Amino acid sequence: MNRLNRKVYKVKRLRTINIMKIQNKLIVLCISLFLLISFVGATHVCEIYDDFSSGILNESKWEINQDYEGQPLIENYGINNLSENFYTKQNIYGNKRLYLTPRYNFKINDTFNWDVNYISGSGNGIFNFLIEKADGNFDRNILGIGHWNYDLDDDFGIYHISLKFMFPLLKIYVNDNFIRNYYLEESPNNIFIGTAFGHNGRGNFEYDNFELCTEKEEINQTIEINQTNNEEEINETEIDYNETEINQTIEINQTNNEEEINETEIDYNETEINQTNNEEEINETEIDYNETEINQTIEINQTIEINQTNNEEGNNETEIDRLEQKIKQLEKRTSWIESILDKILTFIKNLRKY
Repeated sequence: MNRLNRKVYKVKRLRTINIMKIQNKLIVLCISLFLLISFVGATHVCEIYDDFSSGILNESKWEINQDYEGQPLIENYGINNLSENFYTKQNIYGNKRLYLTPRYNFKINDTFNWDVNYISGSGNGIFNFLIEKADGNFDRNILGIGHWNYDLDDDFGIYHISLKFMFPLLKIYVNDNFIRNYYLEESPNNIFIGTAFGHNGRGNFEYDNFELCTEKEEINQTIEINQTNNEEEINETEIDYNETEINQTIEINQTNNEEEINETEIDYNETEINQTNNEEEINETEIDYNETEINQTIEINQTIEINQTNNEEGNNETEIDRLEQKIKQLEKRTSWIESILDKILTFIKNLRKY
């Protein structure tokens, strides 16, 4: 039993050492994750807001509006199924306007891009960009492309527009060239994208390739996934640890039960011996016969006790072998968990370098 107790003590000690190692690794991992979150920022992800390829204006993304002055809508507008653009075309002269308003609340660090195709025109006709301020008033002198009296006289062609919402500033670019900063007031700041013709204007403008870029916390999502995986691995380790404790308890109980059975057998043998002695005193004439029977009983009991002792030693050896296997399994699990934590730490270090 001393050897068995030493093995049980060794298992418990090894378990405690392994748990301390895992805890130290997790502390280092948490510190690394904190530092990684501190140094890594969000990334921009760009997606098509609308390219009009469906042939139908998506009313969940757009709203068509008149000019704030109440000028009538341009006579021809809609989706050009050949070019898959949204077009605004006027063949007769007259003050007419039409604007597309995105049904989207722009946030800080959003970027909104699109193309304007200035196809043709004469007189006053421009692509116009308006902002409706929180008080309901409009600011129309922000950006225009086309011809308008002596203020604008641009060439026909495609112009790439980019708005960067750096609240409270709106940065405006045309063909990747910085144009101006515009101060945004408190939300909402609805934007109007469209065409305006003056009293002597006519022409054709088309719009396409609207793209919205937003911040995505992709790296933080990856960290959350890694944390979830680590929690699952820790839970599995706790389950293995609980199973080991249960198995050890079962083995100890089995050993205790065997000792109780041995004590019961000893008491039973003592009772038999006492009964035999009583029979000797009562049956004096059968003394020789009873003595022979007692000797035989003693020899049998001794043989049984020897066999039981051998069996107990064999059982103890089996239990010792089991504990040695448990020790090897715990060492393998600990090595496996430490290798996983090392890989995660290496991955985090590489991310910080990147």
